[in-house]
Amino acid sequence: MYTLTSKLAVCFVLMAVSAAAQQQAVMTNGGTTNTVPLFTGSSAIGNSVITQSNGNVGIGMSTPNVTLHVNGFIQTSAMNTGFVAMTLGNKLATSGNKGWDIRANADVSPWNGTPDSLGFEFWNGTTDVFPLTLTSSNYVGINNTNPTQRLSITNGSLNFDNFGFASSYRGPTNNFTNLFLGGSLFDNGNGSYAVQTDGGSNYFAAIRMDNYGANAGAINFYTGATTGGTSYALTNAQLANYLRMSIIGNSVGIGTTTPGAMLEVNGNIKLTSGSGASITFADGTVQSTASSGVGGTCGGDYAESVDVSGNRISYEPGDVLVISGDAASDVTKSTEAYSTLVAGIYSTKPAVVGRRQISDPRPNKTEIPMAMVGIVPTKVSAENGPIDRGDLLVTSSTRGYAMKGTDRDRMLGAVIGKALGNLDFGKAVIEVLVTLQ
Repeated sequence: MYTLTSKLAVCFVLMAVSAAAQQQAVMTNGGTTNTVPLFTGSSAIGNSVITQSNGNVGIGMSTPNVTLHVNGFIQTSAMNTGFVAMTLGNKLATSGNKGWDIRANADVSPWNGTPDSLGFEFWNGTTDVFPLTLTSSNYVGINNTNPTQRLSITNGSLNFDNFGFASSYRGPTNNFTNLFLGGSLFDNGNGSYAVQTDGGSNYFAAIRMDNYGANAGAINFYTGATTGGTSYALTNAQLANYLRMSIIGNSVGIGTTTPGAMLEVNGNIKLTSGSGASITFADGTVQSTASSGVGGTCGGDYAESVDVSGNRISYEPGDVLVISGDAASDVTKSTEAYSTLVAGIYSTKPAVVGRRQISDPRPNKTEIPMAMVGIVPTKVSAENGPIDRGDLLVTSSTRGYAMKGTDRDRMLGAVIGKALGNLDFGKAVIEVLVTLQ
């Protein structure tokens, strides 16, 4: 007879046999040390491509030597926001953490970049910044997620290893586009520059475009020797001391930032001797010397110091002068043809200057030297026909100019002198033998 206890024991034995019958043995023919196992069948284990050694994990590597060592490529799938991202470092969108993302096909928020581009994103702990973008159009953007040029730098600088330095800085103080050559001249954006050179004997050059104010669009050129040392500060005012040339609109200024003509030079202009250089004037006249007559200025004439009517600055050597109708002055520029008031020529280089006033032997601001005898460079016009050597000259209708005299009835008292040079057309300066008649 079975007791209750014996019946229970039989049940437990039957249950154990049934459970053992449901389990399958897992078979292995042996594995490789440090290799993570892989089921190769329902009851068999073999080696996988993943290994572990000294805390490093390798994929396709038997001896990984970094935390994760992959022998091959890593591919990620697009996220539901439209980009593929790989995170490097401790990049979590929480305050204090910092790290990097590498994003592909970044065409939606928060990247807002060019479609089919590769971007490098940095989380600085509070916000995302995008320092580098590579587009499928072979454009590179630095601090610019939509570059439209081979290299586009927004509000930044480019240093050519102490040879040159370019800056597109825009700021409240230094609102310029800069290109510095020779040494590194970094725009601090606050009216000062940090100079980096190889030594105290270096020179620097700079090209800067103004972006605001009355001279917006102007290009300024600077050159000069550095003040010494390999690192020092240079203020905006100090940089202005090295200004050499400015292009403002269609005007060029050398030594001035406010050119009043197509070209204004604050200083001397020199044509190299023997180079054959010349100056062509608006009327087609070409001059390679101060006088287009025979030889240069001889300085052999006799002149009298006389008072002029109006502003002395408006007179210049070579002007034909007539007696002024203003009792307060002696002479003025001629304005009509065959004037019998002709008095002389503004002398270029007088040999002797006479003076009636004896109270002050120095010429005052109203006086000029007027040649009355001798050979003098004179402004002439071909308005009454070509001028040949030996022609008698009279005043013309062009202010301050002489012309050939042809009306014998009007020449008495109107002759200035005889031409010693030729003029076929237009205007020029030729030497004239002053012989008032």
